Amino acid sequence: TLTGEHMDYFGYTRITKGASAITPEVERAAEERDQGNERKAWNDLKANKPHDYILRRFRADTIAMIAERLENRPWK
Repeated sequence: TLTGEHMDYFGYTRITKGASAITPEVERAAEERDQGNERKAWNDLKANKPHDYILRRFRADTIAMIAERLENRPWK
């Protein structure tokens, strides 16, 4: 539904019509599910691969800091 035009452009064969209704409720549920999955992935990584968790957390924090600075730049 969301990427149908891109699929057509790049020659992918659709297996459905891609005509689902994307309502605000569907978007909200997907966002909540995604946030839960992200928290679980971080927790699993921290429990099972702490060294990798520390490195990835550092990178994620650095990217978030840069994004925030770009959003709040005075030369907008």
